[in-house]
Amino acid sequence: MNLNKNETIPVNTVFQLRINPIITRVIKKKQFDAKLIKIPDLIEKYVNLTESSIDELISMTDNELLKKINAFLMSELSSKKQKIKKRNNFDVRHKETLRLFLKEYFELFFPELAEKMHFETAKFLDKELIALFEDHAEKDVNTLTDALILIEITINNKREWILIHWEAQGDKEEIFDERMFHYFCGLYYKYRKLVFPIAMFTDPVKWIKPVSDTFNLSLFDYPICTYSYNLIKLKKFSADEFEKQIETNPLAAAYLPMTDYPIYDRPLIKAKAINGINSHFKSGPKQATLFTLIDQSLNLDKNEQLIFEEIINTHNEYKEVKMLQSIEEVGYEKGIEQGEDKVLKGLLKAGLLTKDLDKIVQTTGIDTERVKKIIQELNLNHEVEFVTK
Repeated sequence: MNLNKNETIPVNTVFQLRINPIITRVIKKKQFDAKLIKIPDLIEKYVNLTESSIDELISMTDNELLKKINAFLMSELSSKKQKIKKRNNFDVRHKETLRLFLKEYFELFFPELAEKMHFETAKFLDKELIALFEDHAEKDVNTLTDALILIEITINNKREWILIHWEAQGDKEEIFDERMFHYFCGLYYKYRKLVFPIAMFTDPVKWIKPVSDTFNLSLFDYPICTYSYNLIKLKKFSADEFEKQIETNPLAAAYLPMTDYPIYDRPLIKAKAINGINSHFKSGPKQATLFTLIDQSLNLDKNEQLIFEEIINTHNEYKEVKMLQSIEEVGYEKGIEQGEDKVLKGLLKAGLLTKDLDKIVQTTGIDTERVKKIIQELNLNHEVEFVTK
């Protein structure tokens, strides 16, 4: 960098010059995932968090700065990984939903195809998908968020096998169209079967600039290849569109919270979604999977929760939602009790509590009858005073 005598280096540039090579070295040595890292943003955040002055920065040795930056990076990237893990778990829920409701999924989004598909023949080829692509090499089948499905469909009055490549996508991603094209090429090369590609975006924002659903290759004005995939953006659907289909399709209820509606309707939408699912399933894994999807996609704050409770308590059409809430609360309380009982048993077995019943009750906060019952279960009546009184 060439400077005139009267020129000064901006403060941000000094920080960049001092910190950048060390951050780069740590990232390379630790082999952090490049997708998690934007070095300029990290430098800015590091400076703001540590409130380092230029004098401090210059006076520190490389080793001192290295230790500080290393600790900062580990904390920062760990936080990002947690967010990605949470997002990944949500995408896995969508995949579980697809596995349980493949027919309903196509009836909701591709009704013309659903009429021709033989859903009893469907086979999910997760292991084959992992084996096919290097970027899936270290993935577990249970955490894979895309699906490969082999299924029979009637084409021109003849049953044929096709592949469905499906992916749940939580955020916009650069060159996503190209990545889908790569998958398509690999799948077609491997199986030589028609591949029907679907990408479902579940992010809660409206796009100003949409993701491209087409990938083109050309040489000047000479076209080489045009590839398209089926892009489903849940936020592009109005809530009304899905509400009309809840009676016949439980997925319309499960995906309702991810559609477009006014923000003040969030509590009402949750009540409608739960009510819709409960009209199809009273219990079991299908109901549980869809309820989990709703909870993860529409997490109400305290004020919204109060409005939600008012809705289900004052409107007769949501009486079953109210009953479900009561069951959940009872289950929650029961879970707490079971946890308390387990701890109490452990303390009694280890002899870490007083042998005075009244003091045990006072210390643990567990009612007398429950304490007596646990003592009897452990056959400790002779060791604890006043048990039978």
